[in-house]
Amino acid sequence: MKWALPNIKSKNRQLLLLGMLVLVLIPFKDLLDSSLNNYGFYLSESLLFGSFWLLFIPGILLHINLMDRIQHKTGSLIVLIPLVFLHITFFSLLVYVISDLWFNHTFGFTRVFSSTVSGNGFVAFLIYIVTWFLAHRSTLSQVPESTGSYPKRIPVTRGHRTHFIATEDIQYVCSDKPYICLVTSEGKHLVKNTLSGFLDNYNSGDFVRVHRSNVVNLLHVLSYSSRKNGDYDLQMRDGSSVRMSRTYSPEFKAKFR
Repeated sequence: MKWALPNIKSKNRQLLLLGMLVLVLIPFKDLLDSSLNNYGFYLSESLLFGSFWLLFIPGILLHINLMDRIQHKTGSLIVLIPLVFLHITFFSLLVYVISDLWFNHTFGFTRVFSSTVSGNGFVAFLIYIVTWFLAHRSTLSQVPESTGSYPKRIPVTRGHRTHFIATEDIQYVCSDKPYICLVTSEGKHLVKNTLSGFLDNYNSGDFVRVHRSNVVNLLHVLSYSSRKNGDYDLQMRDGSSVRMSRTYSPEFKAKFR
């Protein structure tokens, strides 16, 4: 599946506008707090510590990219913990370096890191959780509801010539970035796509993912045998063998008859 927020270019613009809004609101908030609590206001410090919120712009984009690469719901959720750690670490380092170079006093890395974890760590984790939820929700909404809407033929281009191959003739599909390789009895065909994109657009129910790099057509699978380590070898009708990892085996076994 393709993990992405809908209309990514529009989202980039929205994140940029949000960043500009943060640049305005944070100093205003700090100025208001200083007036109410009777302490000094320094615009440079306000902007420096406000960079914590600006870092969510590249952080969210990185998060979406990681979700797309991992392509696994649980794995993309687990990655939130190191992502929050990276966010806070980079922020603390940024504050330390900038204050050491251009401020009259230096904000220590350890002090900034610990105060950020205790003060904003949970908020950062919550923001990335919301990003994960929105991306996952968008992915579910993009899955076609009717299996009858899937194309039965796939266009394949070789040189300046384009021909079509029937999806039922595809025995298995393997990743060959930035392409996927469609394997039929007549040979191999490279198509610029991803395995997730292929499943989203052409899977009428016969195709199932068995590995990060492999998708098989159940109509062309003869049998499967264990490797004794949790993984399996699928025997195809053309005599070839396709590896299946333990992560994807439950779905395959549920569909294979």
